[in-house]
Amino acid sequence: QRDKYLLRVLLVACKKALTKNWLKKEAPNVNDWIDLVYTIYTMERITFNLRIQSDRFLEYWDEWIIYIKPVRSFFV
Repeated sequence: QRDKYLLRVLLVACKKALTKNWLKKEAPNVNDWIDLVYTIYTMERITFNLRIQSDRFLEYWDEWIIYIKPVRSFFV
């Protein structure tokens, strides 16, 4: 279930990157997508902390944190 949740979030970020560049000649790149995921990540972290569910937040985002840490160390 946690993988399914993260996959949905990542797909939403991908769709948003596509729609932001819909009428432009250049396609969105990976950095655009990672920036959108970072925005969602930040909002989710705030939301889960306000609900006092930071452990659930880490459970959902753990795989992404492991993946992105070598690429963008400021992400976590």
